[in-house]
This record gives sequence, structure tokens and C-alpha cells, in this order.
Amino acid sequence: MSFLAKGRKKDLVTLAAELGEKIDGDLRILDFRELIMKTIFTAVVEFVQIALDNIIAERLEKEYREKAEEQNLANAAEKIPRI
Repeated sequence: MSFLAKGRKKDLVTLAAELGEKIDGDLRILDFRELIMKTIFTAVVEFVQIALDNIIAERLEKEYREKAEEQNLANAAEKIPRI
């Protein structure tokens, strides 16, 4: 399941939680991968792969929106005349 390698730790934490696993914050990335691979859902690899792809896409979209909002605020601040 090499597709697990493309996710960040927070993506794997979210995936493990969605699969019903108890989350221990001290786990390393490799530990999360092992935990995910041991779950009952790994029999349906496609489900896990799609779930991780969706988690990553949602995170990237959120990061993009936050950067766009920051840029909009910066642009608006530049347009305000200084006295």
C-alpha cells in the first residue's frame, strides 16, 4: 500500500480516526501506516486509497483558501491610503 506514503502525518491521523482506530499522538508516521494496514478496511484497499486522497484534497483546498484569504487581506491593506 505505497499510496500511504504520500500522506502527511496529520492526513494519516485523520484516516486512522475515520477507520475507527484509537489515536495516540505519540505514534510515528510508520506506526500510523501499520495501524491503518491492520484495520479491517484494508481488505478493501481501494476504499482506503480513495479516503486518503479525499483527506489530502480537503487539506490542500483548505490551505489554498487560507493563503488566498491572506493574500486578499494583504492586498486590501495595501490599497488603504496612509495618512
